[in-house]
Amino acid sequence: MVFVAVVLGLFMFRTISFSDLWGALIVSARASATVYLLVAAASVLSYALNLLGIGAMVTAAAPFFQGNPMLFLVGVMILMLVLGMFLDIGAALLIFVPLVMLTVMQLGIDPIQAAMVIILSLAMGLISPPVGVVLFILMKIGNIRLTPLMRELVPSISPRSASSC
Repeated sequence: MVFVAVVLGLFMFRTISFSDLWGALIVSARASATVYLLVAAASVLSYALNLLGIGAMVTAAAPFFQGNPMLFLVGVMILMLVLGMFLDIGAALLIFVPLVMLTVMQLGIDPIQAAMVIILSLAMGLISPPVGVVLFILMKIGNIRLTPLMRELVPSISPRSASSC
C-alpha cells in the first residue's frame, strides 16, 4: 500500500520528490533501528533475569497467593504502574510478562484479565509523574502546564486504577 502511494506521489501527482522520499526513508530507518535496539536490549535483560532466577522466584511466590489471586494481580498492577513510569511499554512487556504469566497460570487467573491489568497499568504509568513521557508530549502539543493537565487527568486515572482488577 505504501509502495502504491509513493509511486503515485512520485510519478502521477508529482507531490513527492526523490529527496523527500530519501529523507522519509532515513527517518523511518532511524525509528525502526530504535525499536529494534529496544527489543534487543529488552531481550538481553530478560535473558539475564532468567539466568539470575527471577522467574523461578516469582513462580515460587505462587503458593503465597494461592488463597487470594486478586492480591497477586494488585501487586502486578502496582509493579507495572511503577515500571510504566520509567520504561517503555514494549520493553516492560518483553521483560516482565513472561515472568508474570507463569504465576498467573499457576494461580488459575484468566490470562486475558492479567493481560488487561498489565496493559492498563503500564499505560497509566506513561501518564504518571515523575517521568510520564506522555505527559510531556501532551504538555508540548497542548501548550499547557503540568498542574492544569494533571487536574484534568485525575478524574480519568482514578476510576481506571480502581477497576483494573
